[in-house]
Amino acid sequence: MNEPSKNPRIRVGIVDDHPSLRLGVRAMLETDPAIELAGEASDAASAFELVANTPLDVLVLDIKLPGKNGIRIARELRVQRPELKIVMFSAYDKPQYIQNAQRAGAHAYLVKTDPNLLSTLHAVAGGFRLFPDQSSLGPAPWDVLTKTQLDVAIHVASGLADKDTAERLQMKPRTVQKHREDMRKRLREQTPPINPDPIPLARWLSDWGELDDGPPAA
Repeated sequence: MNEPSKNPRIRVGIVDDHPSLRLGVRAMLETDPAIELAGEASDAASAFELVANTPLDVLVLDIKLPGKNGIRIARELRVQRPELKIVMFSAYDKPQYIQNAQRAGAHAYLVKTDPNLLSTLHAVAGGFRLFPDQSSLGPAPWDVLTKTQLDVAIHVASGLADKDTAERLQMKPRTVQKHREDMRKRLREQTPPINPDPIPLARWLSDWGELDDGPPAA
């Protein structure tokens, strides 16, 4: 169990699947005597293990990870460790990613090329939330679809047939077909319309962090 720290230093964990990136972040953290690198992880499984077994104040969490994307990891960690501060660390500055990180309960969003990692860690550890300005966004999946329709959409975007989707969601194939038709109708009614075909659907869901593996190749 993680106990409150009596150590005045900020205990930081890094989760990123690129060793060279972790090496660069490690070198940066070592320049700040007020920060302690407490551990590293490279995928979803090792991220949960790191948080479970290592006292941390702030977790620097990449969005694109093997096994499960960082947005979903953040959601689960905010339930398991609500006191843990999370800085989403991404190569992308898409407004969708930023808003989804906020919705997941992250405390900051930082692009990997941003030189302000150290000051961000200090600010987040001190209770601040830091997010870039966001441009106007299109609708998010959870604002357009019901939970069941979203579950069906994720399976459609993953390339599964209705029969396989029905087995995974414990529905009848005809029920899946009905939800799929309703889902396609809702997407086409948006302004502008959202393409319900598998590949553009996968891109939309991936942009909002609802598809772990990202869109399939065209």
